[in-house]
Amino acid sequence: RQERSFLWNYHLSKKISAAGVDAKPFLVPVMAGSIKQRLGLDFNGSTVAFTLVARRDTGRVGTRYWRRGADESGAVANYVETEQILALSDGSGLASFVQCRGSIPIFWSQAPNIKYKPGFMFPPVEKNHLSQLAFDRHITSLMERFNKIYAINLVDQTRSERHLEKAYRDAVKRNGHADLAYYAFDFHKECGHMRYSRLSKLWGEVRPFVFEHSWYALGVFGDSKQTGVVRTNCVDCLDRTNVVQAYIARKVLEKQLVGLGILRGNQTIEQNLPEFEPLYRFMWGDHGDDISCHYSGTDALKRDFVRTGKRTKKGMLGDLKNSGMRYWLNNYYDGVRQDALDLFLGHYDVSSEPESPFQRGKTSKNGKWLFLSALFSLLGGVIRIIRNVPKISSALLKRGNGFSDDYSDLVHGFILVTLAGSLAFYLKLQGKKLVERPQLRFDQVMPW
Repeated sequence: RQERSFLWNYHLSKKISAAGVDAKPFLVPVMAGSIKQRLGLDFNGSTVAFTLVARRDTGRVGTRYWRRGADESGAVANYVETEQILALSDGSGLASFVQCRGSIPIFWSQAPNIKYKPGFMFPPVEKNHLSQLAFDRHITSLMERFNKIYAINLVDQTRSERHLEKAYRDAVKRNGHADLAYYAFDFHKECGHMRYSRLSKLWGEVRPFVFEHSWYALGVFGDSKQTGVVRTNCVDCLDRTNVVQAYIARKVLEKQLVGLGILRGNQTIEQNLPEFEPLYRFMWGDHGDDISCHYSGTDALKRDFVRTGKRTKKGMLGDLKNSGMRYWLNNYYDGVRQDALDLFLGHYDVSSEPESPFQRGKTSKNGKWLFLSALFSLLGGVIRIIRNVPKISSALLKRGNGFSDDYSDLVHGFILVTLAGSLAFYLKLQGKKLVERPQLRFDQVMPW
């Protein structure tokens, strides 16, 4: 049985299904997400299979900046359910733990405009009730699936992200449901400067909820069902979120292994299962990369910490590269990717309009070339100026002899830097018009 919300080829197959014939042999359910599995692992004499599954929801699918927040139905951007499964190979027991992530479930937007970090946009005050209605629908939907919710919000509580935190907290208060708990954990403040040990503070808050509402267990693991879910988000629901979900999942796995007798007391995976430790980290790292590639177009940031337990210079350089790639893709290529997703999933009805939206709403293709021109002009200018520094220093030391050398190369350098500045100023002014915008469902960028 397939859940409609995770069935990615539903739109493509529904006409076949509606034809009244037995089409099941020809319709293969398609899921998007990630699956990582290792079989035949030796856990101190017990042979187990370890699986990590991510299921991407189809409700508000999109790319990083073109889909944020919730829509009127309560579906949220980048909603993913992650299930960690531990099964004994002899069939005597199985344990499963589910977490979910998803964009902050209110109306908000962050449309690309050439800036590295576009500003957050919220609906006007008179439409706040619609945002609250979307929030309530999202929470109701989660409660129908998981009963109780513990929402962890990892966004900054200072600077621009504080507006998101306040809006989320206010929506939780207005909802007022007893089975909805909310905890704001400023990840960058708490864990900045490599202080990832501070995640223990977060675990201290969420631990009672996780252990009270348990996980699905069968056989030698016991007999229980998961009656609550931890819902984690940051702004993108990628990098910070993956670090925290991996941390919580590790704590749950250790508790399950204690119950099985593989670990004792306060023993950890790192201490007692040293061969599984790097495998576990890399599976969660690959898991985060897969989810990130779907939404942002690149691997996750902070992937070195998830894989090794510490931040490295190589990892920071990787983050710098991926951040640059995200900027390029999000501004100049994600518009067409968003259209492809909307078309594939049936969010845009092709037959609804006789005129092609691609003819009606053309976007400028000059943005990327102007950006590259500014970048290379700046680099060329700076290089010319730097290589003329010795010549300038020498001329100044001669004092009374004047500037007799040829400084045309230096002049060209200043001209190129000036050109780069002019192009950058133009890009800033016209940013919204120079990015590649989606054409099919642009109304969903700001659904209010």
